Amino acid sequence: LEVALLEQGEIAGETTGKNTGKVTCQHGLRYSRLRPETARLYYEANAAALALVRELSRSAPCGFEAIGTWVYAERAAELPALDREQRACEELGILWERTDNALCMPDQGRFDPRRYAVGLAKLAMREGCLVHEHTRIAGLDGAGPYVLYAENGCRVRAERVALCTHYPLAGHSFFARLEPVRSYIVAAPVPEPLRAAYINAGLPVRSVNALPGGMMGLFGGENHRVGQGQRDAYAHLLDFARFRYGAGAPVCQWSAQDCATPDGLPYIGRLGRSEIYVATGFNKWGNTLGTAAGQLIRDLVT
Repeated sequence: LEVALLEQGEIAGETTGKNTGKVTCQHGLRYSRLRPETARLYYEANAAALALVRELSRSAPCGFEAIGTWVYAERAAELPALDREQRACEELGILWERTDNALCMPDQGRFDPRRYAVGLAKLAMREGCLVHEHTRIAGLDGAGPYVLYAENGCRVRAERVALCTHYPLAGHSFFARLEPVRSYIVAAPVPEPLRAAYINAGLPVRSVNALPGGMMGLFGGENHRVGQGQRDAYAHLLDFARFRYGAGAPVCQWSAQDCATPDGLPYIGRLGRSEIYVATGFNKWGNTLGTAAGQLIRDLVT
């Protein structure tokens, strides 16, 4: 099987390399919002992805650390939702720790996402994968084999194609359901190591993690639909970081754009009866869901 990776920019140059680095099966209050069988499959896919990332991080050094990931309620009105999440997890046999206002999923992980992605690309190249950066695909024709047309004039013929972009080139009517969501991150030093990662149960979203070592905090949130945001998102996040964690002056700040789906479940798999496969709609949990997508598409192709 010959494999080529076509990247429009540089490996991990955009959203993939600029997330908070959480590698976890704990995706907010996800499990209580899914049907039991769907929740079980969702958890199993993410748990397998976490295990694979943990294994691959030994060959793609990225500072992987085992941590607990917490979801917490800030208001009394949010506690019933936390209770529902706990019951859903207990029914699925998911290991949780509970405090008065928070749930923790132990033995999850965090890493440097850019180092990890670049390391994976190097591992793939050693196994014979061709990696072409700065190769933006503008068109796709054929019914198998397929022809991909790059903006730089190159053409690539392939028996199978995996479209791992926000908006795949095929299946346009289906992917019109995707909603682009923008979020923001402020990186700032903290006086004490952050030994865990956190996300709140309410709004506005507050996601907290750190670079490996725990001393550089990553404070994310202020999520909104693209085009409907506000200009002071970074100021709000920095105020939160200073008040809750005693964060110092910000080192950098940036925003990222991801795609969300109506039911919170990603779109992964084969398009109809074709040999075109897609992976998108990770709802900002791409470190595990993107890995799960790779595992599923690998199984479908091979």
